[in-house]
Amino acid sequence: MTDYNEVPEDDDVVELLIGAGFDVVGGKTKIPISMTLNQKEELYSRLFIDYFAEKEDNLYLVKVARERKPLEMTGSAIRDMLLVYSLLVPEAAGVLYVDMNGRKIKQITFHIEVFE
Repeated sequence: MTDYNEVPEDDDVVELLIGAGFDVVGGKTKIPISMTLNQKEELYSRLFIDYFAEKEDNLYLVKVARERKPLEMTGSAIRDMLLVYSLLVPEAAGVLYVDMNGRKIKQITFHIEVFE
């Protein structure tokens, strides 16, 4: 994934990320998903990545906190809400979860044990 959508100018999230030393390299990106249910029914959905940022040659996916869908800071809640993004872009170093109410950035890195 090397083509990024345009980064919005004069954006509070972008300013917070830049202030924390990140270079924002991409804006909101929609990832379309199609599924087949019982080999018959086609279903459709999508995932959104809010931004792409880089720091020290590492790529990060950025998700911005939403009031209507708060993230509890527990292992299972973080896994359920954010792991899919890490799996979607395996070359990413992690996910940045941005809470604009607290003006905080949480850097999340997943470590997955592979079964043999």
